[in-house]
Amino acid sequence: KEQNTMNETKKIPRGTKVKSSQDSININDISYKEVSLKDEKFYVNDINLTEDKDKVVKIITNLKEKIKCTIPIKVDYYEGLFREFDYRDVEYRCINEDLDGWLQEYIFRLPYKLKDINVELEINMPLEVRDENKEEMSKVGIINSYKEFLEREKKLSIMGVIRIGYYMITAAILLSCWYIIKTSKGESLLTSLLNSGGTVLLWQIMTLIFIEGRNFRYKLRINRKLSNMNIVFKYI
Repeated sequence: KEQNTMNETKKIPRGTKVKSSQDSININDISYKEVSLKDEKFYVNDINLTEDKDKVVKIITNLKEKIKCTIPIKVDYYEGLFREFDYRDVEYRCINEDLDGWLQEYIFRLPYKLKDINVELEINMPLEVRDENKEEMSKVGIINSYKEFLEREKKLSIMGVIRIGYYMITAAILLSCWYIIKTSKGESLLTSLLNSGGTVLLWQIMTLIFIEGRNFRYKLRINRKLSNMNIVFKYI
């Protein structure tokens, strides 16, 4: 009877700690230790701990809690969330520039990594302007605005790569001409101009890659995070 009991499968709720004579595993931890269970079979989210250890590691890693960052703002009407001159349907409008700048600045000043936070936008509005339809459309419009930005920036990034390619080709031509003329005829005003032009283009390429490129990638990460944020309305 005891042997039959030991062979039964058991369901373990999330957050519990599975113990064995050798080691243990905590479902809320991100660390994983080898579990050695002899006759018992333990399941977490329908995955057998003793057979599907790789899946368990992935689940445990995803269970790491992220920091919820709530950004409270206050507007008097729904239209204030979007650009004043944008007269398209709400779901296609661009977010207000001041609001966008504030959200990005708020996230930039947080003492956490982007991957460790979940963003929530809390919009406070007067109770008398409450409109559930406008509320839902505004949520869609804000998220779509950031998704549209991501698509636009991807196209601009391709153009930036092409521009860097043009700069590299031009710099190579100028410096090659400088070297050939300098070797054959010596230094002159023309060689100085060719050398200066090629050097300036090389510095421009380095600036685009190492400075502007880094800022561009970070801005993309922030906007990707904002495109997945949760939006709640509160009426006061």
